[in-house]
Amino acid sequence: MRVSILLGMLFLSPPIFAQDGGSDPNETWNNGNFGEPESWFTSNTSTILKYGIVTVSEVPGITGSGVLISTFIHGQDTVRSFISNTKGIAKKGQGGVPFHEKVVGMHGYFGYALLDDDTAKLMVVFKKNDSIVSITNYKIKGNGTQTALTPFTFPITLDVVPDTVIIEATLSSFKDKLWRHEGSYLALDSLSFIGNEKMIPIANGNFEKWVLHRKN
Repeated sequence: MRVSILLGMLFLSPPIFAQDGGSDPNETWNNGNFGEPESWFTSNTSTILKYGIVTVSEVPGITGSGVLISTFIHGQDTVRSFISNTKGIAKKGQGGVPFHEKVVGMHGYFGYALLDDDTAKLMVVFKKNDSIVSITNYKIKGNGTQTALTPFTFPITLDVVPDTVIIEATLSSFKDKLWRHEGSYLALDSLSFIGNEKMIPIANGNFEKWVLHRKN
């Protein structure tokens, strides 16, 4: 079951996130040190090695830290940026972490700048017995900026209790000739699932815990 939802923008008044906490997303780190949110994998692992560029960084969030995903151009290449709770290709159902709850939606906070008709996307994949039982694509598309961390909610259709979940956030499209969106970014914080009668936490979905990695 596949659900694709185009975002309706919400303009509320939560705190404005800044880029003065954690690592500078515009910095090139030749020494190969970078941070990653605990329980998440990021594009930093490859972009540090190939380009010396940090594409995912820690920023101030609603109460503590959030995560910032940024697009960069290096020569003729668009430097891909993403976070995922597992290794592998999300849309193919590769990898995942144990999860045994039936959910009806996801809730969180975001801020963004999308340049030149750029697109950001949250993908949630549920599996049972190693087979995909639900894929939800939540898209943020168009020219626009939301500098305040703003609450969002989107529905998830799930007919069975799964045993695995995959969560991935990506930025910038590579499917057309208008993909050179340097300067686009997506900030996320306080991600959780919505159950029938309760909120269901996601491991380090508030992005409070970060781990420093050293690549030599």
